[in-house]
Amino acid sequence: MPKVWHSDDEKALAVGLYRDGVGMRLVCETYRVGHRKLAFWLGDAGVEIRREGVGDRHSLDLDEIKVMLDEGLSRREIGRRLGVSRGVIYRRMVDLDRAAYKPNRVGI
Repeated sequence: MPKVWHSDDEKALAVGLYRDGVGMRLVCETYRVGHRKLAFWLGDAGVEIRREGVGDRHSLDLDEIKVMLDEGLSRREIGRRLGVSRGVIYRRMVDLDRAAYKPNRVGI
């Protein structure tokens, strides 16, 4: 990404968009700025960075997923019904000890 200089007004607008709920990726694309730079601006403005996805990790009802698995539904179908990806369903299967393959990675 080529260097682009931003005025204080542009920085304030970018921070304001993020504060109003616009995602970091969209703000970065709009203002042609990298994630680190935007995070720096947000830190200077005292705005806490949202951790999209991290807080949602256990918001799915594991019992509901277990019932769907027992009914023989595929990960794809369960994901469609719950509005999440197959990968999210697989990670919940790991949590339920129902996955055939358990990746040896931290953070799943």
